[in-house]
Amino acid sequence: MSTWMVLFMLTNSLTFESLRVNKGGNICIGVFDEEEEYDATIDPDYIPELVYGECLPATIPSVDLPLEVDKTYAIFAFHDENENGKLDLNPLKMPKEGFGFSNNPTLRRRPRWNQISFIHNNVNIVIKMNYL
Repeated sequence: MSTWMVLFMLTNSLTFESLRVNKGGNICIGVFDEEEEYDATIDPDYIPELVYGECLPATIPSVDLPLEVDKTYAIFAFHDENENGKLDLNPLKMPKEGFGFSNNPTLRRRPRWNQISFIHNNVNIVIKMNYL
């Protein structure tokens, strides 16, 4: 990475609220920078191109995300309690594990890009985990 690029990248600290750490498992994070990539994930077999994607132990207090300044992003995270690398769903296609999005939208259905996207300006991000 060039010195010039380093000057325009800042690290965001991502933390999770209401994460059930006592359940063990991993917290899996996906950072999108394109609406089309996020929208395509409606297909469970689609593998998106992510800016950042990783599964880390759920006990980790925070994650540092290297993001470009003034660029638009959206974040989806889920608590992979059984460590199978996917968000498990019940027969009604509702999540069986915790999940959350950037901007913490009210969830009645899968949020749209404009509900979860944000312009990176070096603020810390908190995602509230939802368990159904």
